[in-house]
Amino acid sequence: MKTKVLSLIIIVTLALVMFAACSFEKNYGQKLPPDMPASIPIIEGSIEDSRTATFDDGKGFVIGIRTPLSYEESIKFYKKAFEASGDIAKFTQATSMSGTSQKVMAVEAKQELIIILMEIISGEGSSYVNIAVHLGK
Repeated sequence: MKTKVLSLIIIVTLALVMFAACSFEKNYGQKLPPDMPASIPIIEGSIEDSRTATFDDGKGFVIGIRTPLSYEESIKFYKKAFEASGDIAKFTQATSMSGTSQKVMAVEAKQELIIILMEIISGEGSSYVNIAVHLGK
């Protein structure tokens, strides 16, 4: 009887630990998440933020990249990347950020179940790309 109770306690404890581990976001710092799908186009530059995320539609990733490419070059990179892979991508009209000279381009792309939401933000001599990858699982 003691063995059954002890086994049950161990199983319940392990289940709780596994559930808790799944609930927390993992921060990968300046590296891409190791389980990030290789199909997601990543622009050249330095990764400033990389972590797992939980969205309304499931798990995914959030990545922030500072690229030396200009705003226009960054948009061109992603248009070519999505076109080459055959992914459906929608680029919204560039808008100016209120009170600044910065511009923002929003991008939404779909790869089967994966949804990619991006912002390309202009900067002086570089641009910044925010990527949210919704795995849809």
